[in-house]
Amino acid sequence: MLKALKISYLITFFSSKIPFSYQIKLSHILPPPSTLYGVLAKNIALNYNIYTEAAASHEKYVDFLRELKEAVYAARVRPLTPIVKSPSLIRQVRFEKQTSDAMVREYVRTCSFETYFIINTEVFEKTFGKLTKLIAYPSDRIGDSESLATVTNAEILSLEHVQAPTNSVVLDTYTPLELIRDFSKGTVAMLSDVTPEGSIVRKQYLMPLEVIRRNDLEIYTPIKLAVKVKEVTKILRVKDGTIIPLK
Repeated sequence: MLKALKISYLITFFSSKIPFSYQIKLSHILPPPSTLYGVLAKNIALNYNIYTEAAASHEKYVDFLRELKEAVYAARVRPLTPIVKSPSLIRQVRFEKQTSDAMVREYVRTCSFETYFIINTEVFEKTFGKLTKLIAYPSDRIGDSESLATVTNAEILSLEHVQAPTNSVVLDTYTPLELIRDFSKGTVAMLSDVTPEGSIVRKQYLMPLEVIRRNDLEIYTPIKLAVKVKEVTKILRVKDGTIIPLK
């Protein structure tokens, strides 16, 4: 049976580093699926007491991610408030070496968003344990160690498959572009995702954001996207009304 784990966050800023960025650590505009899987992995490790096993080696961590992907089919973000990106100069102090240096890191300023995980409950509970235990202590960080977040709500919601006339749906979460056949609004961005094999890949996503430019400032405003999905796409509706397309 499929269920949706929905977690609502209040957050002042966060940074989720774009791979391969040089000198300046650029951030994704929203936490990508790879970050969300990392957040969920931490929740599982803490709630099910398997942290030391997954952290023992890179190979065991990849195995852990692979098991996680078998149980969690998708990770999505629904932005709720406007977003602004700006760089910050950070000083790092390494006490063990008694040295310090500085770096520029890009941070995303916003107020709140919601995350959705589409979970096969039978596979999840067979591998890790009762799904209800997962909402007891949701993660308090999204991104790097400075990106503190406050969880305002965590709940498990039912899902249903829906048939959409002409495959037309309205989206307010980011969605892989490969599932979309036609759209007229939104922002396309590259995000990091996790493959079924446990490796990280870069994929295009359609973001429910509209860019407003004021002088040199870019403000990303959440919008609803009327799109047509491809015929092979499964359309799921969460109990709260959110539409999640899946391959």
